[in-house]
Amino acid sequence: MRSFLVLSGVLSLVPTAVLGHGWVHRHILDAKTYIGYLPESKPIFTDSAPSIVRRVGSDGPVLEIASNHITCNYNATPISDSGVSRTGSVTAGSNITFYWQGWPHSGPIITYMSRCTPDCSTFFGNESASWFKIDEFGYQAPPGGSVALWGTQQLDTQKYYWNVTVPKCLEDGEYLVRHEIIALSDCKSKGKCQFYPSCAQVKVIGGGGVEPSGSGLVKIPGVYTDANVYWDTNTMDPKGYVIPGPDVWKCPT
Repeated sequence: MRSFLVLSGVLSLVPTAVLGHGWVHRHILDAKTYIGYLPESKPIFTDSAPSIVRRVGSDGPVLEIASNHITCNYNATPISDSGVSRTGSVTAGSNITFYWQGWPHSGPIITYMSRCTPDCSTFFGNESASWFKIDEFGYQAPPGGSVALWGTQQLDTQKYYWNVTVPKCLEDGEYLVRHEIIALSDCKSKGKCQFYPSCAQVKVIGGGGVEPSGSGLVKIPGVYTDANVYWDTNTMDPKGYVIPGPDVWKCPT
C-alpha cells in the first residue's frame, strides 16, 4: 500500500514504510458513528470529507510544528453544507470515542477542543489562542493500574478505542475537537517529531454555560516548540516525559 501526501496543493506518492502510520477511522458521539476521512477501501485524499471529520493529507505525520498544518492536518478545511456547519451533536459530560484501528509506535495521546467562531463553517482553528486541553495520557499508569505505559500502549490494550469526556460544564455551541497521537521515535531530531492530528466538528448540547478562558487557552500552531517536544527514545527515561502543552482544563468547582 502507498500513502498519498498533499503539500501546498500538490498530490504526491509516499511509500507507506516511510510515513504510513494511521488515522482516526471513526468518531462515536452520543451513540452515533461518524466515519473518519480516510476509509481504507478508498484512500482518495482529494475527496470531500465524508462526515463531520475534517480532511487529512495522508495516513502519515505532520512534521511542521510552526505551520497551520499542525492544527488539524493537511488540507483540513471547514466542512459545511450550503454554508451551514456540518456537526455531530455530543452531550456535555458524555464521551467521544475515537477508533484508530491499530498503532505501531510509542507516544502520548492528547485531545483539545476549541470554540468555533462564529461557527465551524468558516473556522480553521489557527486564528487565535482558543484551544483548551480536555484529555492527555503520556507515560503513566492507567486508572486502576499499577504499571506505567505509554498512551499508545494503553490504546492497544483498549483494542484501539479511546474515550474522552466532554467537560460537563462546557457552554453549548459548535466546537472543533482535536485528537492526536505524537509518535516519539524521531523527536530527537529537529523537524522530525511526528504528529497525527484529526479534527471533528461537534455541537455541544446540555452543557453548563462555562466558557474556558485565561492561561489554559493556547494557539495551535504555537503550543509546540522544538524544545518542548524533544525526546530521545534511546537515552531518556520514560518516567521523565512531560506532555507538551497546558494542563488539562477542568470545570470550576
